[in-house]
Amino acid sequence: LFNRSIGINQKINGDVILKTSITNTSKITLDYYYNQFSFDFTALHFSNPAENRYAYQMEGFDKNWIQTNADNRTATYTNLDAGTYTFKVKASNYSGRWSNVPKTIQVTILPPPWKTWWAMVLYFIVGSILFYIGVRYMLSQVRQRNHLRFEKMEKEQLKNLNQMKVRFFTDVAHEFRTPLSLIVGPVEDLLNSDELTGNVKGKINLIYRNCKKLLYLIEELMTFQKMEQGMLKLKTVNTDIAEFVKEIYENFILAAQKKGIELNLLKDDQPCIMQFDPGKMEMVLNNLIFNAFKFAPLGGTVNISLSRKSSSQVPTNNYKEVENWFSISVEDNGKGISAEEFNRLFERFFSENSIKGTGVGLSLTKDLVELHQGFIVAESQPGTITSFRVFLPIKEDAGLIKSDNLTEDYKYIPGYDVTMLIDEHIPVQKSIPYDAIQADELKHKILIVDDSPEVLEYLEMIFDGKYIISKAQNGVEAMKHIAKQQPDLIISDVMMPEMDGIELCKRIKNDVNTSHIPLILLTAKSTIESKISGLQIGADDYIPKPFHPGMLKVKVEKLIQTQQRLIDKYCADGGIIVPKNITQNPLDEAFLVKVTASIKANMSNEEFSVEELGSMVAMSRSNLFRKLKAITGQTPIEFIYYIRLHHAMKLLLERKMNMSEIAYEVGFKNPSSFTKSFRKQFGKSPSEYLNNVLATHR
Repeated sequence: LFNRSIGINQKINGDVILKTSITNTSKITLDYYYNQFSFDFTALHFSNPAENRYAYQMEGFDKNWIQTNADNRTATYTNLDAGTYTFKVKASNYSGRWSNVPKTIQVTILPPPWKTWWAMVLYFIVGSILFYIGVRYMLSQVRQRNHLRFEKMEKEQLKNLNQMKVRFFTDVAHEFRTPLSLIVGPVEDLLNSDELTGNVKGKINLIYRNCKKLLYLIEELMTFQKMEQGMLKLKTVNTDIAEFVKEIYENFILAAQKKGIELNLLKDDQPCIMQFDPGKMEMVLNNLIFNAFKFAPLGGTVNISLSRKSSSQVPTNNYKEVENWFSISVEDNGKGISAEEFNRLFERFFSENSIKGTGVGLSLTKDLVELHQGFIVAESQPGTITSFRVFLPIKEDAGLIKSDNLTEDYKYIPGYDVTMLIDEHIPVQKSIPYDAIQADELKHKILIVDDSPEVLEYLEMIFDGKYIISKAQNGVEAMKHIAKQQPDLIISDVMMPEMDGIELCKRIKNDVNTSHIPLILLTAKSTIESKISGLQIGADDYIPKPFHPGMLKVKVEKLIQTQQRLIDKYCADGGIIVPKNITQNPLDEAFLVKVTASIKANMSNEEFSVEELGSMVAMSRSNLFRKLKAITGQTPIEFIYYIRLHHAMKLLLERKMNMSEIAYEVGFKNPSSFTKSFRKQFGKSPSEYLNNVLATHR
């Protein structure tokens, strides 16, 4: 090996290659790194050894025999591939006679570890895995590219569809301006007329206010459309923005007083002359103050703060080239904005679930501020303070599109009367308490629940005069009213803050004290699914908006009459009250069954009182009175006598007791009071009743 002779049992790199003489060895095994080895050979013919010739062949490597002479008796091989070979050698004498059988030895060269069968299997497995991963990766890349392409196409389609919707909606809204303007003019003339009565004038004033609101919303939508299409241009003036904001503030003072909100303007006396578009900034400030009023509680505070800021005081690094800024901050101490809503605050068509609105206000506000090359930031600590801060750049050339008549003498003229618009954005913190009503026993009481003051006012106009009306602006306020005195019927909106109509309905129908009260849900959702959902939670009726006042009046009247007819049907002429026949709610049925069982259990107890009955059914005297009166049309004491007298009637027909025994059996102190009560209930004495029954069966 490597030009070195190998002896028997000699270790080479820890391996013993020859265990016996090479002459007696039939096979040799070599590792792959023994890549240079030689065989020496000689012929055992000594007549003329110099003339001996030799031929050798490595079968499996050499194709032919290789001949050599006596001077070169070595066969050397290098870098043979792994495998099994047979080395053969033969000799001839000087006369050319070759040996018949060549000498052979088998040579096995082991493969390196990376060429063994298990390595090949491993290569195959690893290769298969890599191929699989590669194919998966390629397919994933293809899918991802297709997904991105489809997503891009979908976004483009949605964008085009959204633009078409906005364009269609704003075009339609634009068409509304002419008829609305034609409505507003005559309505203004009617309001100025001295011939109108108070009720009619109130309805016309309601029409006028809502027409003005529609015109304002249309103006906002038109601005939004122009912004969407990139066609909105600023018409700037060069004037004192601090004085401008003060004028806006003064425009809201009356509305703040009306709503019980403290409105403050915090500013110094230093003017700030800068370029801005008054019309667009009016819309920005109106939206921010509307939002503050909407969330401010009764007796809450809204602060408008004005100040100059340097670039180091501005909460962003995106406008380093601007050194001076003017800041307008609007903050309120309302409930604040939750974290999930805060992240979507300036998205288009996003509004809080419990608050109604167009959904473009804050988005449009942000766009208008950015059109002035400014920015707006919001901060909120729920339940403590919420603020919106607008930052506008103060510089000689703000890059704005200027109007031809820049002037420092510009005088702000309000574009809108905010007192006409404010009710749409702010829940009026006013309601009529039950204890302030002089109850008229001949009139039924209706509780109206809606977060819109104008809807409350309109519904009150519809039912005023025929019913006693009370109002609440959300479910929480309604529950407080019901706790004081229960109405005969409730009309509730679905979408309201604090507690919506769905939750209100669930609480009323799942409480035994109130489950008998009929409830009508009003909602803008008019789909069949919404109606089914409303009826499933226990509502007695579900009316979509806009509703016809005549239809609503009929439904209210019929619900009250239906309950009364059920009572009359089973109470007239001595009929027996069957709980399931006069109740529509399982709680009411269970309540009547329990009351009847409690009275029957104390049938002979002449001291049994209303207080004891209330204790047995776990209800106060006042709640028991209201509940029984609403379901049966009878007071608790009348209902006790009613059950006793019906039991007395049954005993009379059995004819097992005399009149006195029956009187004591059903809890009367003496027979005379029993006879008097029987006559009052059934129109005849017990003996007359029995004789009439016997006469009819002869």
